[in-house]
Amino acid sequence: AQALAKQKALEKKAKTYKLPMGELALFTQQIASLLAAGLPLVQCLEALQDQTEDACFRIVIRDVRADISQGNSFSSAVRKFPRAFNTLFVSMVEAGEASGGLAEILQKVAGYFESTVKLTKKVKSAMTYPIAVIGLAVGLVNVLIIFVIPVFADMFKDFGEIGRASCRE
Repeated sequence: AQALAKQKALEKKAKTYKLPMGELALFTQQIASLLAAGLPLVQCLEALQDQTEDACFRIVIRDVRADISQGNSFSSAVRKFPRAFNTLFVSMVEAGEASGGLAEILQKVAGYFESTVKLTKKVKSAMTYPIAVIGLAVGLVNVLIIFVIPVFADMFKDFGEIGRASCRE
């Protein structure tokens, strides 16, 4: 009963599952390689479904495979999962189906996705240092405002009282 409830939760989550770009790049590369090797699309998806460790993505692949087995096109099957497969992927699959060169097009798309992932990683690593410096600067300014300035304010207030007292004498 608990396994059934868990499966239903996964099924529901799979409908709105957001596939990370790195995973999409890997999936695209693998399916392109399997298609280039001459395997039928349904067998490719079956193999990838068995290899995928992500339970939600496994359900997505299963549903896409079932859709294709029922006679729908690959592009219409992946279009049902817009968060898992971005519009570029769907459009390129459509173009590959129309031209008959699905494997070649998916190979190029996989290369594009991989370069996008690399660029994103480079940007994130390049932004790490400036963000750390800004965070440190904000922290230091807060320490100055909260702890150091009140001490100097009290000290200068005391100087003002001493100066007024010496002027009266």
